[in-house]
Amino acid sequence: AYLGAAIPVKDIATVGFRVKGLWGIASANLNVNTLNANITDQEVSAQFAGEFEGSFPIANSNLPTGEPVSPDEIVDPNFDGLGSLDFNKMKNGGIAVDLGAEVRLIDNKLRLSAAITDLGFIHWNKSATVAGNMGTSFRYSGVDLSTGEAQLENEEFEFIGAGSGKGATTRLNCALNFGAEYAILNNHISFGVLSHTQFCKTFNYSELTASVNFKPVNWLT
Repeated sequence: AYLGAAIPVKDIATVGFRVKGLWGIASANLNVNTLNANITDQEVSAQFAGEFEGSFPIANSNLPTGEPVSPDEIVDPNFDGLGSLDFNKMKNGGIAVDLGAEVRLIDNKLRLSAAITDLGFIHWNKSATVAGNMGTSFRYSGVDLSTGEAQLENEEFEFIGAGSGKGATTRLNCALNFGAEYAILNNHISFGVLSHTQFCKTFNYSELTASVNFKPVNWLT
């Protein structure tokens, strides 16, 4: 849910904002500490280990600490279909803002703009959060052509609870945009460029887009 406004500043600029209320359904993070792979002409095998933290409506938040648990135990034992969902576990709220501005120069032929979006966070309810150390290994030796089945062996899966009942607050992946557009022939043709950068938790992603826009009439671009 959001509320926003765009406010003109004389005839040369417009500034805008949007405030957003967020509701989170599910979240998961896996921090891989160890990853090994062995590839030969006979088989492919791999092992990995890492730390897992997740929040979802059917999570069992009462996992024991420091003890191995099965995948089935990660799910709330009281869950018996969608009708049994505990909506108290879905009280995951957050807030974010979008901010932007556009400046029009040279008789509106040149437009410069900048914006930052999804600047905010969301808090995940402790009653739906599980955490633990996760490890698994597998071996793949091909496909049985007579049956079409993959020869895949899941040698080991281990999940050791690292304490539960703790809520978590995560920031959103905000984005920063810069744009420029120049129009000619009474705004029937314009040339534009857009810089987009996404700020994620463990990496940043950037791209640059150039465009040519044709506007023969007001209702067709």
